[in-house]
Amino acid sequence: MSTNTRWLTLMMGLLLLFPSLSIAQTDDRVEVRSSSIPRGSAEEINQPEASLIKFEETFDGITIPADWQIIDNDGSGSAWEFRQGVDFLSGDSVRPEAGQSFFFSNFSNANANGLIDEWLITPLLPEVENGDQIVFYAGAIDGDFKDSLKVWVSTTDSNPASFTEIAYFKAEGPIGAWNRYAFDVSAFAGNQIYAAINYYVVDGGPNGTHSDNIWFDHLTLENPNYARLQVIHNAADPAAASVDVYVNDG
Repeated sequence: MSTNTRWLTLMMGLLLLFPSLSIAQTDDRVEVRSSSIPRGSAEEINQPEASLIKFEETFDGITIPADWQIIDNDGSGSAWEFRQGVDFLSGDSVRPEAGQSFFFSNFSNANANGLIDEWLITPLLPEVENGDQIVFYAGAIDGDFKDSLKVWVSTTDSNPASFTEIAYFKAEGPIGAWNRYAFDVSAFAGNQIYAAINYYVVDGGPNGTHSDNIWFDHLTLENPNYARLQVIHNAADPAAASVDVYVNDG
């Protein structure tokens, strides 16, 4: 009798002798702190029909892009996770807004003082022009325990001390949804920049008055003041049969 067969026979015997005995199973679903969970769908507000996309990251893979940085600035020992999906004990779930993966964090990443300060830093982005925006998608439970994000920009390097804060806001729900956020970076025109998404909560953690679950995906540097036209013309060279023209409406 093989080892596997003997093990199966033993377990069946134990279950017959002790009907209440059960085999423990691992549940990797995530806890939701809020007892009141908003549900529904996110509303798209002021989304332009077309923009000039200068940089785009959809995280179309299962490993973190090598040129993105995660910094555990609160020293808790944990920070943003790269996930392909999140399933909650409430039965709700989050799936990528685009691509295969997204970033996720929650209240369990607070340090001993209840501070959550986690940085997600982009690679060096193209030179900024007037009207450019940093655009990304994010979501949160948005129930009893609010989550918040900061957006930072640096023109020098990716050290957190080099960044300038440009936004600080409460992340919106409902659970599982993606909300579009856009931030003007015209003040940095003429410079290449790093952008940082900072999950920042004071008095967070399992016993805090803030923080639950939050998610982030799909970042672009774009300019909504540009309209894209395609000019079609006759040419002997098929590769030259069309040309993209961007008209600045600003």
